[in-house]
Amino acid sequence: MEIQGKIVSNTKLNIYTQSLIVKPEQVKKIDFEAGQFMLLKLGETLQRAYSITNPPNQNDRLEFVIDTRPGGPGSQFALAAQKDDLVSLSGPFGKFRLRATDLPKVFIANGCGIPPLISMIEHLLHTGKTMPVKLYWGMRYQHELYFAERFRALKRAHPNFSYTFCITRPAKEEPFCATGRVTNVICLGIEENRKAEFYLCGKLAMIREMKTILTQHGIPSENVIHEGY
Repeated sequence: MEIQGKIVSNTKLNIYTQSLIVKPEQVKKIDFEAGQFMLLKLGETLQRAYSITNPPNQNDRLEFVIDTRPGGPGSQFALAAQKDDLVSLSGPFGKFRLRATDLPKVFIANGCGIPPLISMIEHLLHTGKTMPVKLYWGMRYQHELYFAERFRALKRAHPNFSYTFCITRPAKEEPFCATGRVTNVICLGIEENRKAEFYLCGKLAMIREMKTILTQHGIPSENVIHEGY
C-alpha cells in the first residue's frame, strides 16, 4: 500500500535520535501489526525502512525513530524534515510480529532496536494481556534512554509489565538500571524466564550473541523471534 502523509512533528529525542510522526493524507487509518515497518521514500529510486513505533490501535498516525549518526540519506532527511512536509510511504511490511500465545514475553533490544518492541509491548498492554511482559534495553548512558518515561508510565499503569535498562557507562545509580551489556544482564534472569518467548531487536552482533546464550540455557529456538540490522 502506498500512501502520502504529512509530518505533524519532528522531535529530537537525544543528540543523535529523531522522532518523526506522520499522519496519512488520503486514508483515515493504516492497518498494521506490531513489529512491522514502512518504507519511506527519500528520492526517485531511494527509500529506507523504518519500524513503526506506535501500537496498532493508534492507526491514524505512524511514529518512527530515526538514528541520525550514520549520516546517510535517511539521517539527512530526518534532520531536515519540517512540520507539514509531505512524504511518501509504502507498507506495512515485515514478519517480525507477535505470536498469538499466552506465554510470558521477554523483549530485548539495544540502541535503536527499541521501536518495534515498543509497538509490541504497548499493543499487548492495550489489549489487556495479563502474562508477564518484561523489557531489557541496552544503552551506553542513562541520558540516552529517550523513552524512559514512556516505560515508567507503562509500569505504573500495568502491574504485569517490568523493565530493566542496561547501561554500560553508568554515571549514577538509578532504579531499574543495571550496569553492563544487555547480553550480560539477561543471563541473570534467564532461569525465571525459561518458559517465555523472547523477542530480540538490535545490532546483528547482539542478536547472534543473545541467541547463543538462550540456546545454551535451553530456550527452544522456536521461542526466540528476532530482527537485526
